[in-house]
Amino acid sequence: MKNLRLERDNPRDIGFVHACITTGIITFDELKDWIYYVIENYEDVPSYFFKILDLEDRRDYKSLDILGYVPHWEFDDSDIDALVGIGFKRKKTSSDDHLTREEALAALQRKPHIEKKFYEMFPFLKEKDGVKDI
Repeated sequence: MKNLRLERDNPRDIGFVHACITTGIITFDELKDWIYYVIENYEDVPSYFFKILDLEDRRDYKSLDILGYVPHWEFDDSDIDALVGIGFKRKKTSSDDHLTREEALAALQRKPHIEKKFYEMFPFLKEKDGVKDI
């Protein structure tokens, strides 16, 4: 099992998860489910995980206050568009998104590795979302 990159000096994975929660691709409960998944399946977990688990509401999640930094995932606009496509597929995308459903799904089709990364990061969502093979 690979190590997750969850720290300030190597935030790639937590940055991806942060992008998923801030864009609404995952719910706050799903973020907490992911944290429990990581705690159960990985040896090294950051202490800020427990701060997030203590939060009661998505509005209380302020990464700078909790993590001490804003996690970054290196992406371009088309990667975010592909994330929005995942949101539409999952029915988790709000009506004020900058893309239509068709545009977002087309972006996802051009970037299938984003969906693969999503379900690698959140494998427990595959069954919930009815995903067989990615």
